[in-house]
Amino acid sequence: MPKATEEKWGSDFTHMVVRRSSIVDRPERSPSPEPRRSAPFGLRVAATVVDAVLILALIAGPLWYIRHRMPSHDSYCARLIDRLYSCRQYAARDVVHLRQAAVIIIAAVLFTVWLVPLGRTGRTLGRWLFGVRVVDFRTGAPIGYIRAVFRSLMEVFSVGIAGIGILNARFDRYSQTWHDIVTRSVSIAEDL
Repeated sequence: MPKATEEKWGSDFTHMVVRRSSIVDRPERSPSPEPRRSAPFGLRVAATVVDAVLILALIAGPLWYIRHRMPSHDSYCARLIDRLYSCRQYAARDVVHLRQAAVIIIAAVLFTVWLVPLGRTGRTLGRWLFGVRVVDFRTGAPIGYIRAVFRSLMEVFSVGIAGIGILNARFDRYSQTWHDIVTRSVSIAEDL
């Protein structure tokens, strides 16, 4: 009866480690992204204008109604004409509730029309119409919700300083604005 030869455990284990390491090894990422076709400045501006008009349209109606219901400083029904139109005296809590409703409406519209689509897909309605997408600078994936919020806040800052942060896109290598640079994102053009 032939004897079974025993192999050393160490040699087989070394072979397994070498084989596994070849599977796990990943190519190193280059520090700069692969070149993408950045979105033209005019398309980005047009997409932002469409988004702003949509947001203002969705907010204007409810805010007009709330403002119409908001009392003025002289709403004490002291004048005869006010009494004819059933002027109502407002309590302080009524004013607070109307202001809270206005804040909730603005936040809900901004959240559903701007931040969620931008974070999840990199597109808003205006960006979708013009074939522009906001993606991560290195990976090309959507930027996520937290970065979308931070990007939107930085966008206000970029526009607020005489538009210098926006004009940076004309001189930057990857056509990035200040809010793109800070949030490590880039606006790319896609085929329609």
